[in-house]
Amino acid sequence: MKKWQLLILSAIAFTTNEVYAQQMNIVQPTMTPRQAVEDVLLAAGINAFNITYNGTAAGSNQVQPGVKRFVNSGPNFPVSEGILMHTNGASSVAGDPDLNAIALGPNNPTNGSIIEFDFVPSGDTLSFNYIFASNEYASYTCGCYNDVFGFFISGPGINGPYSNNSVNIATIPNSANTPVGINTVNSGVAGVFGNPMNCSNANPNWVADAIYYTTSYVPIFNAAGSPMSDYSGGTVL
Repeated sequence: MKKWQLLILSAIAFTTNEVYAQQMNIVQPTMTPRQAVEDVLLAAGINAFNITYNGTAAGSNQVQPGVKRFVNSGPNFPVSEGILMHTNGASSVAGDPDLNAIALGPNNPTNGSIIEFDFVPSGDTLSFNYIFASNEYASYTCGCYNDVFGFFISGPGINGPYSNNSVNIATIPNSANTPVGINTVNSGVAGVFGNPMNCSNANPNWVADAIYYTTSYVPIFNAAGSPMSDYSGGTVL
């Protein structure tokens, strides 16, 4: 029996492992991280255990403002159902070594949503879809703070540089494992409060990697309402 550990570190992210046809809406604005894992993220037949939120088991059993469930049927947004994880109202994650490692900037992350759990897969394949979005895009692109998203997995046969020998699978395609964040994947233009050097230091290929960035979801975020109405851009799926 093989056991894997999945650690989702998020500034703002939409994650799902199932596809349905629904109306874009926050259908469960108050939920616990345990409910998010057991009812949405994992398919039937996969049991999760040792679930924590921002480092504590108690937090996983409490309603968290940074965890919500949504559904969507709009053709212009590629995720049909999933979990919205966001930093607005979330507690501090300052000092988390993995978030700090992927921040790639002069300042470390502060608030965040971290869901961590162990699971035993029923087969040899596990897949998740995610979209990273941020309200820092545009004005603060290439700023001194870099909103980031990490998707870490550890277990048998995995030997990575992060906690528990995990690897981060949330990276820019065709890159040297460059993490996803506003200073690594964006429009290719620094914001009014940004400095292009911050983006160049985080990702030398940041201008070309603008192909992985989109503002086409912004009207959908606005229609769906707070907190999604704050987002000014995101990554393509």
